[in-house]
Amino acid sequence: MPRGLILQPSYRVRNGIPVVQLHGRLEDGPAFRVEDDRFRPYFFVHQKSVSLLPRDSDIQVEEIPLCDLAGNPVSKVTVTQPRSVPVLREKLEERGAVCFEADIRFPYRYLIDHGLRTGVEILGEAKTLRSGLVVFENPELRAADSRPDLGILSLDIETSPDASEVFSIAIATRDFEEVHLISPAAVKGAIIHATESDLLAAFAARVRELDPDVLIGWNVVDFDLRVLEARAEKLGLSPATRRLGRSEGSIRILQDRGFTRQSRAEIPGR
Repeated sequence: MPRGLILQPSYRVRNGIPVVQLHGRLEDGPAFRVEDDRFRPYFFVHQKSVSLLPRDSDIQVEEIPLCDLAGNPVSKVTVTQPRSVPVLREKLEERGAVCFEADIRFPYRYLIDHGLRTGVEILGEAKTLRSGLVVFENPELRAADSRPDLGILSLDIETSPDASEVFSIAIATRDFEEVHLISPAAVKGAIIHATESDLLAAFAARVRELDPDVLIGWNVVDFDLRVLEARAEKLGLSPATRRLGRSEGSIRILQDRGFTRQSRAEIPGR
């Protein structure tokens, strides 16, 4: 049975149904994606507060043998969409109710309930896409110890002083280094592109071709990736042309709400 390392838990809504997606790398080499459309988001609320819930056919309430730390019984509230959880939590808290585990992100709720951390054993049929990605649909998952060899790509961009234009992109892996550059003439040791759009499209295609598990660099989130995504959008590159991930979806730059306000980038599958 295949074993691998989970790199990124995420989800997509497909035909109105949330689909958990676990991206990772198998021990025998290929990248993989697990898709599960059977799981639904939920949280807990005191049983005495159930009456405060909106009357909605998409909300299911289940009495369960669980209590809070003070011994007060709680009920399980299940909804159809992950985005409904924070909305309900806010409404309930405004009405004086206390919610439990309503701040756990949907894909991490999935991992918790399946007893998964990083290593996973996958039981189920797989299909291999043209890109080489191995996809498992609704498999059985078990925790496992797995340490595959991960591919790492380091990147660095050079821009105008105000970052309004990207001039070059350098990439490096364990095996080679490569520089992509905008220039009207050949430059020794560099791959030349006529326009900024060509440069960004070629870089994205190269990332997809090399298929790294991890992207690294100096200030790579708040500068390189942020600028690359902003310039690609400004220049009108299509989502497919500028895609850096293993699945559909653009780069998302998010800022944590904690004291450090640290930024993080989400790129599907990496």
